[in-house]
Formats: sequence, structure tokens, C-alpha cells
Amino acid sequence: GNAIIMLTIAGTIIWQSGFLLLQLAGLARTDSNMGFFDGSFTNPGLMGGFLAISLSALIPFTVRKERHDWLWVTCILAITMGLIALPATLSRASVLAFSACLATWLIKRRQFRIAIGMACMALAAGIYAYGMKKESADIRGYMAKACITLLSENNWKGYGPGSFPQQYARYQMSHFASGRFTEKERLSANVPTNCCNELIESGMEYGLPFMLTVLALAIWVIYRGIRQGVPWSYPLMAWAVFSLFSYPTVSFMLRYLGALSLAGTVTGICNGPESSTTSMGIRKTIALTLPCGLVACACITAGNLEWTRQRIAATREFGIGQIWYDQGDFRTSVRNWERISQHMDHSSAFLFQYGVALNQVRQYRKSDSILHVCEQLSMDPMIRIIMGDNALAMNDMELAEACYRQSFLTVPNRITPLARLADLYHLKGDSARYAGIVEEMKSFIPKIDNHTVRSIRNGYIGDN
Repeated sequence: GNAIIMLTIAGTIIWQSGFLLLQLAGLARTDSNMGFFDGSFTNPGLMGGFLAISLSALIPFTVRKERHDWLWVTCILAITMGLIALPATLSRASVLAFSACLATWLIKRRQFRIAIGMACMALAAGIYAYGMKKESADIRGYMAKACITLLSENNWKGYGPGSFPQQYARYQMSHFASGRFTEKERLSANVPTNCCNELIESGMEYGLPFMLTVLALAIWVIYRGIRQGVPWSYPLMAWAVFSLFSYPTVSFMLRYLGALSLAGTVTGICNGPESSTTSMGIRKTIALTLPCGLVACACITAGNLEWTRQRIAATREFGIGQIWYDQGDFRTSVRNWERISQHMDHSSAFLFQYGVALNQVRQYRKSDSILHVCEQLSMDPMIRIIMGDNALAMNDMELAEACYRQSFLTVPNRITPLARLADLYHLKGDSARYAGIVEEMKSFIPKIDNHTVRSIRNGYIGDN
């Protein structure tokens, strides 16, 4: 059983690492909007997490294998390619998770000098990665501060499952509305869909007791597994460390690896020498049912109904409608998307584009209803921009102004809300407030200063 699983993991590492190395050589396209190398994932961090967890499973298995057969050669090839590909992702969380896991494994084998050298190399790599992605590190630090504040506000009950985007946006709006923020915080503001820390996010949504229970169980299982020499405890440790700095639960492959590692660790603990006092019947029952149950739960949770036939067909139809959307034929897009909207309520990208298309064909109230659903999944400030446009088209200038201001306070490093406010005040004939907004735009420093931002700013400064 272990051989089949390890062969599958090794094959996947070879496939993903080979794909990443082709991207590195410029022979394959990357889907990452940051231009990093991410294999078949859409995020280099998740690619790095997969490599860190998979290598943590494969290395102990390969070292313990006595026969140097074709499986051993395949594992060695996978480990070599994975170790080359991992640094190319520039994922600090992945390097830290793999280094912590490998150092623990080496210490367990009494290879103290190698473990210390590995720790030093990991520290140097972390410092280098921080310098390469300092802006990302600053954003993570700001997010951690915000999430801990939210956790302390409602620590016993939590805000409920799936509530992170709304609560984070609420915190950010009140924080920037208070005026007590630094320029670094303003430039670090963004609209995440997750906390980049699975533990804190679980505490926010389900409460502090749930978070502490999960933490205690995770530490106990990993400690017992390592103490009893269970190989699966190392990928479980890598998964746990990675989850403290990233979001592995958004990826089916990482969820599957996490469930598999947990099942293997618990099974190994139950069958270990320290469990000899446990009833044989209970041990066998746990050993047989826990892996199947965890893997089944991971598959059901990961699917989240999005692999059903209706949603696959709806996703395909969404892609066809995007062709018309990109060409400006919004009526055709609306006709296509109206049929699939009930199957795409899980996709913030679809809901936003559908709301924009409805705005363009002057179905303002329906656009608002779609965008309200979209806000449950994402707090992108552009959602409030379109809702403000809908309100303005229906001559509700007060609501339009409120929407534009909420959009700006959610992420106060984007110039579009200011431009909309300037247009609104110009339309109302409020020259004083219009001049105030234009004056603010003159000294405004955006998070991303590109040609579009400069064109927007110059258009208003020229008018003034």
C-alpha cells in the first residue's frame, strides 16, 4: 500500500517539477499573475507547499527502503527534481515547512551537524526570499495583525464559517475610517479571500476553543508520530507548518495530502509499540476506517459540488460568455449567463462579471442583487464601484457616494474610487468637494503606479 502511494506521489512530483522547470526555461507558460513559476497550480506558494509536503513523505520512505529497485530509482529522481524546483517557487512558507520537517527527521536520526547546517541554510534562504518578496511579507504581517484583532473581538463563538472576507473588510474599513493608520498599512491593504494562516482563520470563524482544540490535537498527533517513528508524521508536520503561513485547504491536492498524512500518522500510532495496551479490536477498527473516512471527507469537502456535471457545464458556458464579454457584447453575455447563474453562485469571478454585464445593459437592480451575492465571497472594492454606478444610474446620488467611499475605505490605495467621487461631485455641481478630491489625487500614492493610474490622475489634474 505504501509503495503504491509513494509511487503516485513520486510521479506527481516529477510531473509538477518538470512542468515548473519548463516554465523556468521559458518553454511553458505560467498562470501566476505575479510571473512566478507554479507548475500546474495557479499560485507558486501552493506549488511550493505541494513539493514541501510530498518531499517530506518521500525522503523518509526512500531512505528506509532496502531494495534499490525501479521504485527506489523513481523516488530518487523525484526527490532530485523536487529539491531543484522548490527554491524556484520563492515560497518562504514552503522552504520553512520542508526545512523544519527535514531538520526534525535528521535530529531523530541523530544527524545533529547536518540538521544544524540545514537550519542555517533555511535561515539564509528565508532572508533572501524576504528580500525578494518584501511587499508580500509586509502584507502578511498587516493581515496577521488584523486577523488577531478580529479573533480577540469575538473569540468564543467566532463569526461563522465563510465569514472571513466580510469581517476582514469590515475591520479594514473601520481602521482606515478612524484615520489612525500608517502609510505602510495603507499601501499594504488588500482584499484577501483567506487569512494566509489556517489556524487563525479557524479561530475567527469557529471560535477560540475550536482553534485551541485543533492546535492541541495537531501537536499531540505529530509528537506521538515522530516519537514512535511513524514516517507519515513528517509530511503531516510539513502540512501543519505550511498552513501557519499559507492556505493549503484551497487546493484539492494539498487537502488530499493532509488527510492522507493524518490518516497514516494516526494509523501508525495505533499500531505502534506504545499502543500495546489498547484493545486490538479498537486498534484494527481505527486502522481500517480512519484512512478511508479521512480521504473520503477530503474528497467530499474538496469537491464542494463544483465537480458535478451541472457546474462543469456551467463553467464551460461561463468561458464562452467571456469571449462576448471581452468584446463588449454584454447582451449576448447576459443571455448566456442567465441560464447558468444558479450553478455559478460559488464563483466570485462569474458573479462580478455578470453584475458588470447587467450594469452595461441597464438592468441595474438585478446587477445589484448579483453583486450582493458576490460580496459574500469577495470584498473586492470594484464590487462597490459597480454598485455605486448602478445607484447613480437610478439617480440615487447619496447611495452612489456611500458606495464609492466604502470602496475607497476598504482598500485606500486605489485611485478608481476617487475618480468616481470626483465625477459624482462634478455632476452634482459641488465644485468645492470636486476640487478637494482633485487636490487629494495630486498627492495620492497608489499601491501600483502604472500607465492606467497615471492617465486617470492626469485627466483630473488637467481639468483643474
